[in-house]
Amino acid sequence: MRKELKQCPFCGSDAELVDKKYSNVQIICSSCGARTPEAYKFKPDSIITHWNNRTNKDSNNDLKPCPFCGSDGKLIKTYKDTFIVQCQSCRNGTAYFYTSDEAKAAWNNRAN
Repeated sequence: MRKELKQCPFCGSDAELVDKKYSNVQIICSSCGARTPEAYKFKPDSIITHWNNRTNKDSNNDLKPCPFCGSDGKLIKTYKDTFIVQCQSCRNGTAYFYTSDEAKAAWNNRAN
């Protein structure tokens, strides 16, 4: 029996396990687009455990710690001139945004 997914820690919406190409799966929030890194399709429980993990660690910089593992987030400008914030440890991150302020706001938003 597969584990149930917790709601997104950023916006509180439901998330879904999505089949990706090349035998991978990924969990993506249906509302804000927060996502896990891709994982091997035949081991979905590990990515579900990863998504369901939560932490309440505080930070003194302008980016809150990762809600999944408590590590630092990093603002990244992509090659397509969009921005994401991604955890430097577990690699969970936001959706892609056109401005760095939007990406930071999405990362710092917490559902509770």
